[in-house]
Formats: sequence, structure tokens, C-alpha cells
Amino acid sequence: MNLSKEESNFINFLKIILILGVVLTHTAIVVPLPHDYTNTTYNFIYFQQEVLGEFRVPTFFLISGYFFYKTNIVNISTYKSKIKSKLSTLLVPYIIWSIIAIILHIIYDLIKHHDSSLFSLKTFFKSFLFYNGDIVHQFPINGPLWYIRDLILIIIFLSPFISNIIARYKNHQIIILNLTLFILLPYIQAPFSFLITGFIWFTIGASISLNNISFSVQLEKFNLVFLIYPICVIFHVISRNMIMHELITQITIIFGIFFNAKLWWYIYRKYIKSNMNYNSYVMFIYCSHFITDYIKPICNNFFPQKNLIIQYIMVSIITITICSASYVLLYKFNKKILNILVGNRK
Repeated sequence: MNLSKEESNFINFLKIILILGVVLTHTAIVVPLPHDYTNTTYNFIYFQQEVLGEFRVPTFFLISGYFFYKTNIVNISTYKSKIKSKLSTLLVPYIIWSIIAIILHIIYDLIKHHDSSLFSLKTFFKSFLFYNGDIVHQFPINGPLWYIRDLILIIIFLSPFISNIIARYKNHQIIILNLTLFILLPYIQAPFSFLITGFIWFTIGASISLNNISFSVQLEKFNLVFLIYPICVIFHVISRNMIMHELITQITIIFGIFFNAKLWWYIYRKYIKSNMNYNSYVMFIYCSHFITDYIKPICNNFFPQKNLIIQYIMVSIITITICSASYVLLYKFNKKILNILVGNRK
């Protein structure tokens, strides 16, 4: 389906909010804090990481599926054209930013340990896809790029299958089936659960698009989400030591996606209403904010353990500032390199 100008501008605006939120999630300080309700620092970091942080990347997958099928035409010719386009917009930046992450990691290892596991060819090549984590949650060496890695796999290998499934079933059937799978996913403990999560939300976005359902029109309807989501958050927090916590977490993520989108849709229409096209900035921040892994140890030396919230805020500010300043400098002095790094996004 074709997007209205207002809807396109809003989605671009929403991406900015999402990427800033992703950075805030990844800059959280990982420390052994007491898991109780009286520790302010733990509660603050927990709320940012585990409550607000969980719905942002699924929203990116939802938007990706929505945009991938926006032409409403699915055949061999358009599939080949889309795949060719994605090699430039996704695969090339993925490889380049992975190499940048590898170089920084080697430098860090040499300074700290005088050696690096990345000197092993097996580890070197493996790091592009699976560097750390486990069989359920696997990360490349540039951790946040797991989203782009899985998006590439979904588009290349699963997008024809997705369009065929959507053609056979009604939109509400597709959505109910995928949301059910998403809720049950933590209990299945399936390998590559990140990929499955991406597939679920990409498929939902694709179904909305292929059924000619306007994203913005749907946001006008879900007023009840302003009541449901806060209730879910309360249950999410108080149930974190209970057996049903995973179930409540998944439900909270679902309503969090729509709550966040609807909230910013209201703010955008009431207070902003301007042209938005920061796709290149969003891509640059997403790919470059892995540097937070090197900023955290530095900040840790300046702030004592009792000031972890201040440390967390400072890591976030420094990370966003460095990434944004790098983007501005490249935009001003070398747009050619910037275009390569962001997959020729404008």
C-alpha cells in the first residue's frame, strides 16, 4: 500500500524515538544489584532495560515488514529488485560496521590483555554472525546488529513464504497466530529466538501492509491501550520473581508496542506535524552505538558504585553525543563515506 505523507513523516519520527530508546537500553550498567523492590538503582535500571527496553526492536521489525510490502506487489520481479536493494541498504553497512567493531575490539584486547581471540580466523569470521550469547540468544560482535542480521535473513529467505501465507489467511488470523507464538516463545526455548521474534513482528507488519490497512488509522482506535499498558507494567514489575513473569513480560511487550506508537502519534499530530526524514541518522546511530561497551569501563572509573544512575545517564549522553557528532562531521565533510555506512539512506 502507498503511505500518506503524514504517515510516512510520523514513522520517520517514531524511528528517532525508538533508536534513542534503544541506546538508553544498551547503555545500562550491568552490575550485580540486589533483586528487591527497595533498591532504587536496581528498580531504575530494571524498568529501563526490562520494561521500556523490550518493545523497541520488535517495533523496528513491525515497521520493516510494513514498509517492505508497501508496494502491495509480490512477484519474482519485485522480489529480486527488493533483494538487490537490500544488499546495498542492509548487507553492506552490516559488513562494514562489523569490521569496525572487530578493529575496535582487537585494539581494546591488545591494550588490556596484549592478545585477542579475534586473531583466530575461526573466531574472526564467526564474530560477524555469532560472537557471544547462547543458542537461544546469539549476538554478532557488534551486538545491536543482531536486528539487521536477522532482518536480512528474513527478507532473503522468508519474505516470499510470508507473502504466500498472508495471501491464504485473513489479517486477524495472521496476527492472532503470531501473537500467540510470541507469548509462548520464552517457554519454548527455541534456538535463534531473536530470529523468531523478528519473523513474528515482521510478518504482522507485512500483513497490515498487504491488507491495505493504514498504520495511522489503526492507531486512532486503540484508546484502551492507555489503560491496559500501565496495568501490564505494574504486573510486570511485581511479578518479576514469579513463575508467570515471562508470560506477563510478553504481554507487556505487545501492549507496549501499541502504547508507544499511539502516544507518539498523538504527540506528533498535536505538536509537531513537520516533515521528517532522518533515516540515515537512525541507521548511523543504530550501527555505531556499540561503542557504549567501551565507554562504560571509562565512566566506571569516574563514578563510584553508589552513583550508578548518574553513571548510566552519563554513558547514555556520551554515547549519543559521540555518535551524533560523528554523523554530523561525516555529513558535513564526507557524505560519500556516510552514504556507504548508512546504506545510501537519505
